Parts: sequence; C-alpha cells; structure tokens
Amino acid sequence: MSAIILVFVAVACVSLVVAGYVAMKGRSLQSSIVLEPVRVVNKSSNSVLAQPPPADKIITTQWIEEILKENKAIDSKSAVLSMDVSNLTGGCHYSVSKLQIKFTPQESNSESHQSQQNVANPSLELYESLPQHNPLEFSATQTTASTSEATMQELDIESGLPVPHSSEATLLTAPDSPVTKPDASSSKPNLEDSRPTSLVAKFLLWDKTYAEKLHLYSLVKAGGYSKDLNNNQDAQHLLSYSIESQFYTQYSTLVRGISLPKVYYNYEDIFNNRFGMVLQDLSGLEDGQPNGFDFHSSFTCLKRLASFHAVFWHHEDLDKMNVWDQAGHWTGKAKAIEKRTVNVAWEQVVKNFDGHFIHKSQADLGRRLHANLNKVLDAFKSFPDRTLLHGDYKVTNLFLDNSNLRHSKVYVIDWQWAGRGTGALDVAYFLCTSADVSSLTTQKIKHLVKKAYHAYLLKKIVKYLLRKKAKGGASNEELLNYSNTVVDYHFSMFWYEFMICVIDFVVYCITNKWCNMTPKTVEEFAAKNHDGLHLRSFIHMQMLLDLAESFLNDLGMF
Repeated sequence: MSAIILVFVAVACVSLVVAGYVAMKGRSLQSSIVLEPVRVVNKSSNSVLAQPPPADKIITTQWIEEILKENKAIDSKSAVLSMDVSNLTGGCHYSVSKLQIKFTPQESNSESHQSQQNVANPSLELYESLPQHNPLEFSATQTTASTSEATMQELDIESGLPVPHSSEATLLTAPDSPVTKPDASSSKPNLEDSRPTSLVAKFLLWDKTYAEKLHLYSLVKAGGYSKDLNNNQDAQHLLSYSIESQFYTQYSTLVRGISLPKVYYNYEDIFNNRFGMVLQDLSGLEDGQPNGFDFHSSFTCLKRLASFHAVFWHHEDLDKMNVWDQAGHWTGKAKAIEKRTVNVAWEQVVKNFDGHFIHKSQADLGRRLHANLNKVLDAFKSFPDRTLLHGDYKVTNLFLDNSNLRHSKVYVIDWQWAGRGTGALDVAYFLCTSADVSSLTTQKIKHLVKKAYHAYLLKKIVKYLLRKKAKGGASNEELLNYSNTVVDYHFSMFWYEFMICVIDFVVYCITNKWCNMTPKTVEEFAAKNHDGLHLRSFIHMQMLLDLAESFLNDLGMF
C-alpha cells in the first residue's frame, strides 16, 4: 500500500512540473505580444521551473531608459540623466516608489550621454532587470545623482527603497491600496508630455522556502476550486497580483469609459512570489482627498463606471476571464465566516466607539443583521454575473482629469480584485467609501445611482451593441437577447441589488474592520488619508449605519 502511495505522489509531482513547463512555454509566447497601450517587457513565466530574478539587482537610470524606449515613451536620442526616488505608501506587500526622472537635452551628443551614464547612477533595488543590461551591484550605500550634486542614500534590502538619513523615515503599508497617492506637495506631472518625468514603481518579493512556494502555487493554480484558498491570505494575495498583471496584458485594450495608467513594465512570477510594475504617475490629478468626491465628481465617477460595465455586459468571454469568480475582497465566500459573527462583532463596535457615531436607537442593529444574514447572503449569491467589475472602486484608486470639462476622464488603478458580478457592487462600494458627506443623503444617492449609473448603463449597452452590429460582430439573436436584458433590468431590480450590496458591505465593516478599531485608529487613518472614508470618518461610518438600517426596513428585514 505504501508503495502505491509513493508512486501516486511521484506521478502527481511529475504532473505538476510538466504542467508548469507547459505554462512556462505558453507564457513565453505571450512575452513578445504588444497590447497597446500596454507593452509587456521581459514578462516572466509563472511556472515552477522559472528562475527567480537575482535579489541583488537594482533599478538603474539605464534600465528605466530602456523600458521607456521599448514603449516608445521617449525617442532614441533621449537619455535619462538622473532619478530621484521617494517612498510612497504601499498596499498589501508591495514596495511602492515614486521616480522623478530628469532627461538630458535631446540635442546632447552620444559622448555627453556616455559620460553621464558613467557618473554614479541613482538606483533602487529591484528583483528583476532586463537580462541584456548589467545593472550596478548592490552595496550598503548607493549614490543618487542630480544635475547639481550627488546625494548618498542607503537602501533598505527588504523594501528595495532608499532610506533617507532620518530616524523618522519609514515605509508605510496599507492593506487595501496597492498604489496610493503621494504627498500633495509633490510636483504635478504633465500627462501629455512625451517624456514622462514622473513614474510609479511597485515591486513585491517574498522570501519563502521552496516548500512554501510550492504549496502557495498549488493553491493559486487551483483557484476558485480550492476551499483552502479562502483560508490562506497569502495565496489570495498572490492570485490577486496575478489577476492585476494579466488584466493589463489581456483585457486593457477592451476597456472603455474609464482610463488606465500607461504601463511601462509588467513582471509576473507566481511561483517565486515576485511581481513588478512601472506605471504612469497620476498623482497630479484630482483624487477626492481628504473628504471624498463631491456630488459632481461622484456623478462623473459613476457615469464612467457605467460605461466600463456596459462594454463587458454579458460579454461572450466573461466566464473565461482570468478574474475572481466574485469581484471584491470584502464579499463572497472569502468573508462569509467572519460575517456570521456580526452580532458579537457589533457588541465590540459599540464598546469601542461608545459616544462617537452610534445612535442609542441602533443598539439592536447587530441582532437584526445577524437574524437576516442568510437572506442577505442568499440574495447576493442569486445575482447573475452581469459584467466585469473593478472590485475596489474607491477614492484611493481613482484620479479625475478635468482638463477637458466636457469630457472628464477617470483614471483607475489597482485591478487586483477585478471579477465577475453585478454592477451594483461597484456602485455601492464607491458610494460607501468615496463620496463626500453631502452626497450621502438617501435622495442624492438615489439620484446618483439612477441618473449617473443605471440610465447611462442601459444607454451605453445599446450603443456598444449597435456599434458591434455595424461591424458585423453581433448577430440578430444576440441583439435581441441584449435588448431583452436592457428591458428587463429595470431600476427597481438594480435598486434591490444595490440595497443588498450596501447591507453586505456594512456587515463586512462591522465584522472585519470596525470591531478591531478604536477612535484613535480612525483618527490615524484620517491623518494619512488611508483607505476609504468608511475607515477614517465618523460621519461616514454613522451614515453607513443609517443606510443599512433604512434598507433593512425597506426590505422588511426586522
């Protein structure tokens, strides 16, 4: 019997290695594909055979220059003169940096450029570099050059970020914001400049044993079919990083309505737990900080969201997309266990925040939510997968470009939690986390979701389908099916889904966030503009409770 077991284990191991090899070969074919506006540069395999990038490699001005030229962001005569690095608040396990780039004048000759390259290049430790280059070896200190002087900076080996000579210098991390906004004092980038003077670089490296990597890899590859994935936070994060990386390479060209940052470098290695991106810096745009987006900006954000959802509405490939079965980190099976403790968690919230934002009349709210939780979760599960969702559509991930008042753009980052579901989820999450207080009255909320989102969604669905039909890409049967969908998806149905999503989100806040927080935590989050307003504004927290209570009443859940 033991011999049979050993044979079975051996066969399983060989199968895993072969599967990894096949995955590697398949992924290597993708590395030469150009998906505008995303250029995949030296995209790694995610197989078990992939060699991890050397941990002593560093970002150099030469490396940055090469990837910008690869993407035609700068011409062949341009050269990176210097690179100033500053720490940003990173999310989850990412190290995030802002790179301020200075270029040599385009008329500089090659000899001048070569002499500048020989000056001590500013650097930032990286976990992958282009193989044809020879980046500087890591040392205890590195020199950061500028046009006027050279400044010595130490590098933190774990984070890969320069550490200023100050005891106050720390790398902050925020669990829900993989790329967050820099200081308001940072210079505003010119988004139309052909030579990007400011970039955001985010990289991840976990130092795990081979056995740990193999275990996590098996969970990630099993994906939604593995019950263990829901109980392993590291595996969930790895899958989310992979989903974001592949979103940019596979689906970004299909996106309409919202805008995406330019991606100059996109590295993915699931098995070795290494990911990296270099993106366009959007920090100069309106970001809704610190109090959330006003009514007009919220209207714009929901209108653009509706247009994005319309493109993927019952898309023929929706069920095949490499995204979460249920969008969002706060809902679905991943948080169901915690949500069932809502009555106990509510008692802790009342204790933690006594006198801050909870009305005495709401003392019974925990019991009501617990008594009706199965109804809420069952209703949530019954919602069809109508479209592709962002899953984390909140203030820290949104940037508004209002330079063209007739057509404001909404740039969206952080696609780690993209998945299938009902658009009401993205809408509810946005309003609960990102709209300012003046926009959160029941009357204004209903106006926003009805006029800015629902009506515009139906209009755009028809528009995109007719455009597809004109190009010969839609049959009469498909046109009829979509028409029936538009007619059937009336506002009362959407409003019901919206109310359920809001209640579900409030349950998540109580069981996963607020019960572990104190007034001091809220104040600290507010000081850093950390995460959404549901965690850093007592007024918003109160209004969410009021909404949940009102919606429970409307749904007859007593």
